[in-house]
Amino acid sequence: MSKQLLTQEELQELQTIKQDILSIASAFGELEFQNTILQLEKEKLVSQVKEVKERETAALRSFGKKYGDGIINLETGEIDPRS
Repeated sequence: MSKQLLTQEELQELQTIKQDILSIASAFGELEFQNTILQLEKEKLVSQVKEVKERETAALRSFGKKYGDGIINLETGEIDPRS
């Protein structure tokens, strides 16, 4: 049985397909890399949110002890006592 060869066009088609696959795989890798960076940024922001909420809770607790329970007007600083 003799060897058979693809035509030049068939070989070119397979080479193009292979190059497309490599290009797509590279794009997926880049996308995953960017996703990892975004995940790290998200974790950083979540940590910042937790820290700010802890500061808020501590401040409100401190103000509650000093002034009693009430609603604080953030524009005027006025405290409306709760009934």
